[in-house]
Amino acid sequence: MISFNKTAKAVSEKEKELEEREGLIEEKGRELSEKQAALATVTMKIADIESLVEEVADTAYEKACEVVADTVRAETQKEDIRVVEDYKK
Repeated sequence: MISFNKTAKAVSEKEKELEEREGLIEEKGRELSEKQAALATVTMKIADIESLVEEVADTAYEKACEVVADTVRAETQKEDIRVVEDYKK
């Protein structure tokens, strides 16, 4: 009888330990789900930022090309005027 009580008590303790572990597993599962959701959110934000950076870089490149083209055009016109003035002399 003592052996049965010891065994029953040991089984009861193991069941309690198992329940505690199952609770811990559920809690960790919830934490993992929350972290996965946060990661997905951050990943989407990073993708948005990368798109914005690419768009800004493209716009900056276009503006730089316009400035260079305008500068070259102005310098070419100045040089043409200088050549014409020299020719007139």
